[in-house]
Amino acid sequence: MRISTDGSPARGLSPSIHEGKNRHAWPPTFSLRLGEVGYGDWEGKTFGEMRNHPVAHQVFNDPINAIFPNGESLLEVQQRGIRVVEWVRDQHPQGIVTLVSHGDVIRTALAHYLGMPFNEYRRINLDNGAISVLELFDDWIRVKALNFVPQVGNLWLESFYPTWQKMQALAPAPSAS
Repeated sequence: MRISTDGSPARGLSPSIHEGKNRHAWPPTFSLRLGEVGYGDWEGKTFGEMRNHPVAHQVFNDPINAIFPNGESLLEVQQRGIRVVEWVRDQHPQGIVTLVSHGDVIRTALAHYLGMPFNEYRRINLDNGAISVLELFDDWIRVKALNFVPQVGNLWLESFYPTWQKMQALAPAPSAS
């Protein structure tokens, strides 16, 4: 199963994720819960335009208390991401699920699962299109990879993830409907 963001550049990436010999026929599901930070009054503005706003300083120095004017807080962004991961764990306990989202949504959720203080989430580097892997168990989550940039199509999973074949055996076959 693939779950992607609402309609931005991450949405365009979703269809190409399962190309190649292990491609699954499951269509992507789109969720606003994986959307970019709600920047409110800052939507469409450049960082240069916002640089002197008090919230800009807070975003970098005290992000746990940062709230974008008429937008959402970075803590709310993290909570959205965590809710999606927890939903995936509940709905697909033995499945392989690909989530496509945006940098701050991914970084803040990863910081939570790494046990990092919230204000340190920006220490996690994520390149555009990079892959991070979480292994979900009943009562805990293991971070298997951070910021992995594949070099050869989707063959990265077969060579990178040691339990790939086991997980393929557990994944249900796509339905013909």
